[in-house]
This record gives sequence, C-alpha cells and structure tokens, in this order.
Amino acid sequence: SDARVKVVSHGEDGRETGEYRPFLNVRIQLWLRELRRMVGEVGCRPRLRFADDLNEEQLRVHLPLVHCRECGSMGWAGLKRKNDPAIMGNLQDFYQAFFRHDPKVVYLFPEEAGDRETSIGDDLYYLCPQCLRVTRLAEPDRCPACDHPELILVYMPDTRVQRGNRQVSLNTCPYCDSAESLTLLGSRAASLTSVMIVQLFSSFFNDDKKLLTFSDNVQDAAHRAGFFNGRTFRFNFRTALQKVVVEGGDGLPLAEMPAAFVDYWSKRLDERRYIATFLAPDMDWLSDFEHLRKTGYLPSGSDLRRQVDRRVGWEIFSEYGFRTRIGRTLEKTGSSVVCLNKELLRQVVDRLGEALRNEFEGFRNLEEKPLVQFLLGLLLHLKNRGGIMQPVLRRYIDSFGSTYLLNRENWLPNFGPVSRAPVFLTTRKGSRFDQLFSSSSSRFTWYENWYEKNFRLLTPQLDRDITRDFYHLVLKILVDMGTLEQQVVKKELIWGIRPEALVVSPRVRQLRCEHCGHNLSVAAEELPFFEQAPCQRFHCRGRYRLFETGVDYYGRLYATGDVARIFAREHTGLLPRAEREDLEAAFKAEEGNRQPWFPNVLSCTPTLEMGIDIGSLSSLVLCSVPPAQANYLQRIGRSGRRDGNALNLVVANARPHDLYFFAAPEEMLAGRMDSPGVFLDAAAVLERQFTAFCFDRWVATQPDALLPPRLGQVLNNLEPVDQGKFPHTFIHYLDLHQTELLEKFFTLFADGGGLSETSIEKLRIFVAGDRNREDSLRYRVMNGLHARRRERDSLRRKVQTLNGKIRKKKQGPRDQNFERDLRELQIEKSALQALAKSIGDRDTYNFFTDEGLLPNYAFPEIGVMLNSLIYRRKSKVQEGEGSYETWNYEYERPAASALAELAPENTFYAGGRRVRIDQVDMTVSE
Repeated sequence: SDARVKVVSHGEDGRETGEYRPFLNVRIQLWLRELRRMVGEVGCRPRLRFADDLNEEQLRVHLPLVHCRECGSMGWAGLKRKNDPAIMGNLQDFYQAFFRHDPKVVYLFPEEAGDRETSIGDDLYYLCPQCLRVTRLAEPDRCPACDHPELILVYMPDTRVQRGNRQVSLNTCPYCDSAESLTLLGSRAASLTSVMIVQLFSSFFNDDKKLLTFSDNVQDAAHRAGFFNGRTFRFNFRTALQKVVVEGGDGLPLAEMPAAFVDYWSKRLDERRYIATFLAPDMDWLSDFEHLRKTGYLPSGSDLRRQVDRRVGWEIFSEYGFRTRIGRTLEKTGSSVVCLNKELLRQVVDRLGEALRNEFEGFRNLEEKPLVQFLLGLLLHLKNRGGIMQPVLRRYIDSFGSTYLLNRENWLPNFGPVSRAPVFLTTRKGSRFDQLFSSSSSRFTWYENWYEKNFRLLTPQLDRDITRDFYHLVLKILVDMGTLEQQVVKKELIWGIRPEALVVSPRVRQLRCEHCGHNLSVAAEELPFFEQAPCQRFHCRGRYRLFETGVDYYGRLYATGDVARIFAREHTGLLPRAEREDLEAAFKAEEGNRQPWFPNVLSCTPTLEMGIDIGSLSSLVLCSVPPAQANYLQRIGRSGRRDGNALNLVVANARPHDLYFFAAPEEMLAGRMDSPGVFLDAAAVLERQFTAFCFDRWVATQPDALLPPRLGQVLNNLEPVDQGKFPHTFIHYLDLHQTELLEKFFTLFADGGGLSETSIEKLRIFVAGDRNREDSLRYRVMNGLHARRRERDSLRRKVQTLNGKIRKKKQGPRDQNFERDLRELQIEKSALQALAKSIGDRDTYNFFTDEGLLPNYAFPEIGVMLNSLIYRRKSKVQEGEGSYETWNYEYERPAASALAELAPENTFYAGGRRVRIDQVDMTVSE
C-alpha cells in the first residue's frame, strides 16, 4: 500500500528538477444548498424542511421558524388577525410583515404541560397541527374547529406595543427579554461562504491561502467582498485569542487579558503585520492605515497602533461578554470561558451567607450551595448581557445605553438603533439596560424571577418587599467585596462586573437544561455548583445537567488553526482599469513579495472567467450555480493550474435554476462548452468599428485635427459653435467625407464575403442621419456631450446655491447647531465641486468608449451614472485647509439595472463602500 501511495503521489520523478507532479489530478467538488425559506412542520416532533421542496398541501401544515440569538429559544411564527384563531403561514406575506414589525406577527413556542411559570398563563394556547387554529379552552381533547385529536400546547406572547400613533410587533425574546433577538432561521449564500472561507484559511494543511468567489452580478460581488471581511474577522480573532489563553492565559484576570494578547502577538508579528492582522474591517478607512498600505510605513505621529490595541481589548471583552452566546464563540465551542475568581467567590459567599442569615428570617437555615448557585447564575447572566465595566463605557453608562456616544470613537464598531450592545443592571425603567425590579404588579424581571427560582423553598410566596431588601443587601456586599462596580446616574443606580473579578479558564464544561434544552457554558471549577442549578431561561422550571458533546470542531480549529486574516476585495467591471490591474497584481504576488494587507480573496463576476491572469490557486467558491455549463467549466478551470489538484465549492441558491442543478449536478458537471463568438455583421459592432475608423482617418488626413485630451475642454467648445474646435471639426469632417468613409470601410470586409445588405443599409442610416435623428452618429456624439455639459452646469449651479446658503448662515444668528449645519454645507459644497471637476478631468476617449461609440471588450448600453461622494474627517488639519477630505467615484449602470439598483433610498455597493441613493438630478434629462 505504501508503494501505491508513492506512485499516486509522485508519479513523475522530480529529483533532478526539484519539482514533483502528482500521478493523478484530484478535483473535489462539493455542492451545498443555502438555508433559505426554512419552515418547520407543526407537530409534536417537528421536522425542519425547505419550503421549496414542499407542495401546496404539505406547506399548509408548516410555519416559518424563529430562534433567539441570545438564549436559543425556538418556535414557529405566523400571522394572526385580531379575534381570528387561524395562524396564517404564507411565507411572502409573513416575511414582509416580519421586517416591518406588523402587529399581526405572532410567535408560538411549544410548551410542556405541567410545572410552568404562572406569569405566562394568560399567553398559553393549544395549537391544532391540522388547521393551524389556536384555542384557549382548558386542556381540550380535540380541536373545536376540525376535530383533530392531537393539540400542541404553545406559549404565544403578546409582543405588540404602541409606538407613536401605530401599533407594532417587537422581535424581543419572551424568555430572556433580549431586544430584537428573535430572528428567522436560515443562512444565505454569503454567510455559508464566509464559514467555508474561515475553515479553508485556518487549516494548516492549506499551503495556498488564496481564493476566488464567483457571483453572477456586480452588486452581489461587491456586497460579498465587504461581508466576507466583516464576518471572517471574528473567527480569525478567536483563533488568535485562544492561542494566548492556551499558552499562558489560564487563570489570568480578564482585565489583564488585552495586555497579554498584545504582548504575545507583538513578539510573533512585526508592527505592520500585527496591524494588518488585528485591525478590524470597520477601521480600514482610517487615513493612517491607507498611508501604511500605500507606502509600507505609518505616518509620523500616528496613533494607529494604539487604536488597534484598544480595539483588541474591546473584542476580548465582547467575546467573553455580550457576544459570548452568539455564533461559534470560544465559550460555546468549549475553548475558553471567564468565571469568577475562586478566592473572591469564597470571600463573598462567607460574608453574604452570614449577612442573609442574620437579616432575613427565612434564610436562617440557608445552605451554601443554593447561595453559590444564585450568585454564579446572577453574575453569569450579567456577564453574558455584556455588563462588564470598561473605561470606554463611562459615557455610555451615564446615558443609560446611548450607542451614539460609542459611535463617536473611531476604533469602536458601529452600533445601529437595534445593534447588540453591552447591557448593565439598573434601577431605572425604560432604558436599554436591564431593570432590577419590575414596575408592573403582574410582571417580573429576570432578576426577581431568578430570586424566586433559587429560594422558593425558603420564601414560598414571592414578596416584593423582601426581594428588594434581599437584592439591596446582595448588591451592596458584591460592590464592597470588589465583584461589582456601582455608578449613580441621575439618582438611579447602575451595576456592572469589575473585570478584575473575572479570570479566564480553558477548561469548559457544557450543560443543558433537562426541560427546555437551554445550553450553558461554565468553567470546570464552577461545574459542581451549576449542576442541578435552575435554568436561566425566564419561564423554565428545569435544571441543568452535564452535557458532554465531545471535542468540538471549532474548538479544535481555534486551538490549532492558523491565524490568517482574510482580505477580500471585489473584482468587477465597476473598477477602473488601473485599480483592477493593481488588484490582480497584488492578489497573485508570491509569498516573498506579498504585503500583509494584500488581498487573498477576490469576489468576482463573470468578467474573471477568462482572459485575466490571476496566478495559481487551488480553491474557489461559486456563490451560486452559473447560468450555463460553459460558465461553470470556465470558473472551476481557474483552480488547480499549479498541480492539478483543486477544491471547488458550489452554493445553490433558492431559485429554480440552482435547485434544478442541485438535484441533478451531473448535468452541470458534464456540460458541453460552446465556443464564444462575435458576429461581425452585427450593427452594434459595426457602428463602433466605423466610428473608430472615422477617428483614424480624421487624424491621419487632417493636419489641424486636434482632440482635447480632457472632456472639460470639449464641453467648453460646444457653445458658442466654433467650426475650428472639436467636436465641430470632427462633425464637419463627417459631413464632407461620409460617402468616401463608408466605401473604404466596406472594402475592409471584401475578403470575408462582405457585409449583408441589411447591415450596409443600417450603417448608411447611422452615418447619413442628421443631429435630430437619434440613431445617427452625429446625434449620439452631440447628445452625449450636451448631456455631460448639462450635468456639469447643474452641479455648478448647486455650488452657487450652497455658496449663498453658507454666506447667509455665517451672517445669521448662531445657535447650538451652527457649527454642525455649517460643516454639512461646506462638505456638500466641496463634494459637488469635486464632482464637477471630475467630469472635466475625464479622458475624452474614455467618454466615447463609455457612450458605446468606440469599440470595447463589452457592449455597454447607454446607462445611468451614479456619482458617489465620500468624505472623511482629517486627523490633522493644516492651516488654510478644510477639515474634511472628499472623494468622488463614478459608476455607470445599464438602464435596466439602474431602475432597481439606483432607485432613490436604495443602497449601492462598490469599492468596499455602501452608499445610499439620496438625490436624482432631473435637470440632466431636461
């Protein structure tokens, strides 16, 4: 067998050349299907199904699925009209209602009869799996509507709230009370591809860490490039963090972990590679990093390294804090976890136990284990909510959770209105933070419920006064002992865990609730106290048991995988040629010539199927099934050129074309490739070739033929008309020589049998038509130029209008918004000036090519131009300069695509940026 392996592996003797070739070429093709339009069968043992695989009758007894990203609760969802018992599961209607927070959206979580929280009694229903109607009858034997004998007990919380003058449904989990945490079950192609990219780049068996990903359109490719950067960063960071934990982080206080991380990796990476590896994707817009990419070194006085170090600290606290239960985290994969310092726990338990026994009659016989379970569960819940004190959170805490204050820090991630953010414990109601005591007599907070779960035997009836006194004592002692830190803001109290009280442990044990299946990750040191502890889910009466899952795949990957940062870039027709060529050169650069920030993943469109050298690579991903067999073969042919071995991954989307080939992939694998061709007799080809021929003859035969290199001068020549300046000189030349030009052009095709009579007639009309005929050469030249001039003039008029507004603003009264309003006007003015200038700076030949008048490798139709304005605050402002830098980018889209892509309020992806379409210049078309 050893001999056989040697023959297969080294079929060609390379001892003389030093290069071995495998005897067999191995191409592995793995096809996957995105998890889209997922539904669950309504029944006692639900099954997960693809809606597209079900017929209409089967789909009738299935409903969409939702799950909580925080606690893992899972249930059905649907639409229900007021006073109508029927649950409607039409997917299209439900998706639209879900994302607009329609009050008809309802969630149904399966419950078990027996011991449960009394506070949810009013929200318990019986769901019929046959007709999907709910009833509130007390334990009915049959469905009152269809007489079906088996009904399912479900918890259907009332998620409706009043917002202004309308009622909306919130996606807040009823079990853990996490805001906007209920999400649809599924995973699209971009998410699945991100996971595959991480696994490929983390494997130390992969010695060729480059990858192509193909998408069928420009917007998908541009969006996915940015998505891959953002989604893969945290995987790579977890691997780097776990290596620090394994090699010296055991028992280290969480407060010291950021410094240990920086020290560990600073010894293994030079400064440039350290910054490139750990600079978060949402920080790569910083001017200092741009300077580093262009020159290879940081500018004088740069604080980029310090900002990266601060972001590292934030990511560590996030990984063990408010993000610890989301995704494939270190905690959930059994890699590492933070827990309370053992000695500190001992001291707190001793002091608190004595105080409780002395202060509360019911706690005279309090045992140690229930008290420890209560304390550890309390602190674990607060930790997982992100309630860990950090200096950067001071103003955030003072504002009771205003993420606007976090967004002002360049090195922090961006937070939206519903983004997950740290949650602290407070006495105040109505904020982002968790409320300690409920202001409602019929509702309880998680903390009140946790008290009742742990001490119901000592205090059978939940007495709110006792609970308040109990928590005041507990929190005071935790603050005094250095476990919690207390802040007083506007006469309200806020508590968070001191990071010095938490230590990191690589010994993780997983527990699962015997009743609801809720998972919990704890340090092995705390396992004796968490076994048989009450479930942390709000409405569950179960208890935790040890749940050994074996060695987790991602846990092993984080511990042994390579730290390889993914730098994904888009490769589409939107990129200027020079930028595209630089991108290709950087991608195919070999190891000795690569900079740490060079792209190693290209998100491509079909333009990269052929004709472009991107070097050798062994892996690629098709983010959808290509349109035809030829496209498929061309794309996978990009891999395996070095040694014949390749891995090709295909993600079938939820569309009929992809699902057809997913069911029968051999039809795509064994497809026939048709040779591409260009029909020389096509009118679009002939018109472009003839225009180029006219330019050649004009320059060759006219001594005074002068074509301005920049478009601005051409636009200035339009009016007043001067027959001695371009474009009038060129049009005049056509008028005088059109017959001669046509005859000479036709003779070029004589050897090939000539052109058809139809093509000759169309070309004569194209040349002979005057400026008023839309399909004529003269009209297309002059109309295109006048359109660009109108666009430039419109921008200049807007600049003049802004000048007037700025003067008026400076002369008027100055209120608290003066500086902000003035700055916005100045930014818009400078951006519009840059736009107008960019039109004039455009290469003249490029204009004719883009207008479809000169030959190109593609045949673009006359499209719609997007002018994208990007501005950035300068880190250092020189005297006499503005505070902002501005850039202008132009993207032309075909008219058919522009109707959707460039509609007002839409978002457009290009160049690693997402811009919003906020203006449409109608004057250009007047």
